[in-house]
Amino acid sequence: MRKWKHFIWIVLILLVFTFIGCIDGISPKESNIIYVDVSGKANFTNIQDAIDISPKNYTIFVYGGIYRENIIINKTVNIIGENAITTIMDGNASGDVLYISIDGKANISGFTIKNSGNLGSPNNDAGIDIRSDYNNIKGNNISNNKNSIYTTYSQYNNFSQIL
Repeated sequence: MRKWKHFIWIVLILLVFTFIGCIDGISPKESNIIYVDVSGKANFTNIQDAIDISPKNYTIFVYGGIYRENIIINKTVNIIGENAITTIMDGNASGDVLYISIDGKANISGFTIKNSGNLGSPNNDAGIDIRSDYNNIKGNNISNNKNSIYTTYSQYNNFSQIL
């Protein structure tokens, strides 16, 4: 009987050491972060793909670079740029650079947001177009847009440290 106990303990210890190698080292706090790097050194190369795949309440960390895209947020998400000077959302003079839909709620910080639709457009193209409540826009450089921030049917939004 005693030999069986030793045998079981040895097997359990070996199993523990075997499965330790399967753990990738990401702590629970870091596991809800998706990384974006335009150079291809992260999970995604563009912001919209990261938003589309991310579950609700995830954080998307964006490394410095120029991201030429029009972004739609339709869920609760945090989007953090590495640096407001070097992390750029560029709308290519077409539509809103960043659109937060009625289903979206976002915390956005650390970006330069520029080049929404052109002045000749009949639309209300903006650097940030917000259609929902309780968004936080902090520490961004919002410039060279038809409208910097456009809100409609929204309330309780917080805008601070706009550079």
